[in-house]
Amino acid sequence: MADQRIPASQRTTSISSSSIPSDNTQSFSSFSGSSIDTSGLQNTLPNLLGTIEQPSYHWKFFIPDDLGLNTNTKFILAETGLTGFNITDVEVANYVGPNFQQKNMPGTEFTIKISEPYGMSFPDKMITAAAESKVSNFLKSPYCLSVDFLGYDSKNGAVKRPYDKVWIWRIMITDLQSDLDAEGGKHTIKA
Repeated sequence: MADQRIPASQRTTSISSSSIPSDNTQSFSSFSGSSIDTSGLQNTLPNLLGTIEQPSYHWKFFIPDDLGLNTNTKFILAETGLTGFNITDVEVANYVGPNFQQKNMPGTEFTIKISEPYGMSFPDKMITAAAESKVSNFLKSPYCLSVDFLGYDSKNGAVKRPYDKVWIWRIMITDLQSDLDAEGGKHTIKA
């Protein structure tokens, strides 16, 4: 079978300025000939992470100050970059399954990885924090996981939070695995 490739010298691509829309309210033609209406895009919210330099996240794993619905922090167990117990990775998996009372029942599974340099005392800290909260079994204690976003103001370099909101989930631990290596403790929490 003969090679059917077109030599680069014979390939042409042309874009005329008349085919590029001047604003976002016009329809663009796609390769299949259908059009995409972008008129609704003018009411979308901007991504506030684009307003700061070096946007990042800040995770916190803590026991709330009361065991009710209040989610104020009482015992911070691990945090991103600020404590001896550093949250290095968080995976969030959302599952939706139907049940007989609602059309769909959502479920969320968290996998939290925490590093502890040169030590293996994280489970002990969890036991102590749960005991001070009057919970006898630290695995049954209500915990919270929160995330907020921060970065630097491009004008003065000050730390800036683009959102006035902190996302908080109340979680129950289903599994805690701890491993020790030359760097220290590595803890994996499933909730």
